[in-house]
Amino acid sequence: MRDRVTTLARRLSHPDPTPRSQWTIGVGIGLALALALALASPAVRAEDAPPPVQLKPSIKLSAAQHERLQTIADQGIDALRRYVWRTRMIYGWRLADLI
Repeated sequence: MRDRVTTLARRLSHPDPTPRSQWTIGVGIGLALALALALASPAVRAEDAPPPVQLKPSIKLSAAQHERLQTIADQGIDALRRYVWRTRMIYGWRLADLI
C-alpha cells in the first residue's frame, strides 16, 4: 500500500512529459503536411485559364446585367454555368438564352 501511495505521489508531483511531447510532434507533423500540400498544389497560370465566352443573349438584358454576365463569362463557361444555376430562381435565365 505504501508503494502505491509513493508511486501516486511521485506521478502527481512530476507529471510524465510524454503527452505534451507527443502533442508537439503531432502539431509539427500537421504543419509540415499543410506546408507540403500548399507548395504541391498547382498554381493557376494564365495559359491554364479557360477561354472566355462571348455572350449573344436572345433575351432582353439591362446594361448592368449584360456587363455582370460578361464579367462572369470572361472567367469561362463553367463559371457562367455556375452563375446561371445559382441565380436561376431570381432571373429565370437559361444558359441557352445567353450564349
